[in-house]
Amino acid sequence: MASSKSAIRIPATMEQVRQAVLFVATAAQRMGMGDDGIHQLQIAVEELVTNIVEHGYPPQDTSFAFIDVEVRRDDTQVIVTIADDAPSYNPLDNPEPDPETPLEKREKGGWGVYFVKQYVDAISYTATAGRNQIVMAKYIK
Repeated sequence: MASSKSAIRIPATMEQVRQAVLFVATAAQRMGMGDDGIHQLQIAVEELVTNIVEHGYPPQDTSFAFIDVEVRRDDTQVIVTIADDAPSYNPLDNPEPDPETPLEKREKGGWGVYFVKQYVDAISYTATAGRNQIVMAKYIK
């Protein structure tokens, strides 16, 4: 196993979402994650970082808005932590959409976080010292 921890700080802009996704993919691969797991982590990170950029920070001035992404490995899993300084908001508190509802009757929103929960083995949210922090774990198969 190569490096057991990597971290990056990106500006909170849509142009930087891809950088966060590629960073996680590269780190997870170095840490022994297979292609399917990497792909699922990429989707999860893209969704969460995009949500932070679109909903967390005011669009008029993002010059001081950053998102920190850390990838680490323990014995059996890759753990991705995404932290930001936007106002506290726990996306895991939202009610989950019902996949059995017909398409024409579905409410807008909530589907991205729903899919994130399907792709990772564990996810949690904390707000500490004015920072939002989402931690996702994906077992290495």
